[in-house]
Amino acid sequence: MKVKKGLWFQKGVYFFLSRCFGWFFMRLNDYHGEKTKIKSDTFLLLANHNNDMDWAFPVILTGRHMRFVASSNIMNGFAGKLVKFLAGPIPRAKGASADDTAELIMENLKAGISVAIFPEGNKSWDGKTGFISERNARIVKESGCALVTYRTEGGYLRTPRWSDIVRKGPMFGRVVREYTKEELARMSVPEIAEAIRKDLAVNAFDFQREHMERYPGKDLTKNLDCVLYICPECHGVSTIKASADSFSCSCGLKGRMNEYGFLESLTEKPLIFDNTASWNDWQKSWLKENKDTLKESKKCLASDGPAEFISIKNGERSVIASGVTAELYADCLKIGEHRFPLNKISRFSTFRNRRLFFTCEEGYFELHFPKPVSGLKYDAIHRVMTDKAYE
Repeated sequence: MKVKKGLWFQKGVYFFLSRCFGWFFMRLNDYHGEKTKIKSDTFLLLANHNNDMDWAFPVILTGRHMRFVASSNIMNGFAGKLVKFLAGPIPRAKGASADDTAELIMENLKAGISVAIFPEGNKSWDGKTGFISERNARIVKESGCALVTYRTEGGYLRTPRWSDIVRKGPMFGRVVREYTKEELARMSVPEIAEAIRKDLAVNAFDFQREHMERYPGKDLTKNLDCVLYICPECHGVSTIKASADSFSCSCGLKGRMNEYGFLESLTEKPLIFDNTASWNDWQKSWLKENKDTLKESKKCLASDGPAEFISIKNGERSVIASGVTAELYADCLKIGEHRFPLNKISRFSTFRNRRLFFTCEEGYFELHFPKPVSGLKYDAIHRVMTDKAYE
């Protein structure tokens, strides 16, 4: 079978790197976890996602080979070709249909090759495990294979998605549970989905209130406006701006992030929220409660630029326009002279904090910004305004 091409070589690479360098890699990343034996021959491993190196730790701690579903963006250029040669990842295009990826997952499992998925699809913006679609549970059910759930804590504060800077500080990971194929056969899809969500649920700040680990580093507050996009004081959308050591709004709100990951006020008035998870929960609720008002106002809710506007077709990228500004409204996305109704866009997705992808009837597109932008607000506003699931 085609999926078995290079399999034994890739297994050898995994074995060599994990056995010879696994201990060093864990120490380098201050990662703590116990080795666990997976009993099933073929399995689907689902894990939460907060660190670019999340793929390595389950391999090191279980000693098992698995192919990871990974963003197709990391497979470009020479480095991408090397990754494909050494590890054979299953590509997933950001913001595009997942049908082809699901088929590749099933092909690998049927061939006896275990697969690992980060079901959130992206690293967490706010420190809480993101939305996990029931589709992941359907893949588990249809595969007829075992399910392994793996959870990492501490990853968000060490490498916040909105930041370009890695902090110091520990991470902790472990296998939560192995569900046999016999157990899964007795469970419904909703029951499997609930089990996955429960096993992978992480709130970085609940963990911190109990353990209070330090995550020191430079410019701890820089780019924090990528996640804090609504001011809880004046309710301004896109009014918060962040610098290296503080964030502020024109209404007078001012604060910073400390070494424990908590937000603290730089004025006499305390902040309403002391962490990004609670703040983002409120942002979601506020958008839902004010959806109709925002639609009636017809105001621009976000404006970012300049950017390259790119079309992606069959893996080929072509620049449509350069130096354009993206303007997000409650009913549409405007990019230069182009207008895309939000109800015609199926999904938004981001890669790091400078690339925004979306799929619509006209095709699959990318906005590439030279500076960090809040891809989170585009996805949030789109989901709320088009009544998509958003938890």
